[in-house]
Amino acid sequence: MSNSSRAAAIELAVAYAERSPRVAELVAALPPDQAERVASELKTLSAFLTLRFAEAGLKITPEQAREAIAHRVAGLLEPEYELAVLTALDEAGPDDPRGAADTTTVLHLLGAYTAALTAQLVPSADLVPTLRALDDLPE
Repeated sequence: MSNSSRAAAIELAVAYAERSPRVAELVAALPPDQAERVASELKTLSAFLTLRFAEAGLKITPEQAREAIAHRVAGLLEPEYELAVLTALDEAGPDDPRGAADTTTVLHLLGAYTAALTAQLVPSADLVPTLRALDDLPE
């Protein structure tokens, strides 16, 4: 059974997967205390996907991660947030950017990263169903 923070994390990743302009709206709608929990869920989901990536024998270099995240946020965010996401990524990497940026920036970075990792693991037709299936992972 899903919790609301995991569901919100998956919805953000799905919005990035679909390149939906509602990504900013989804983040802005989160109360501050839930935003922290959603960031934590996204970090957990991206770590899970990173392990699946390694198990599949795939590697993602920092340059590939940056390019994938930049592609996901391009045109969906205001330019200052797009720059903030890429700056946080350059400073801390995608694994745990929470010390390098505010929560809004971290949510966008991890949402985009989760969508990007999933896109590398599954065919595009399966991208959204695969992200939605992450809701069934144990807490």
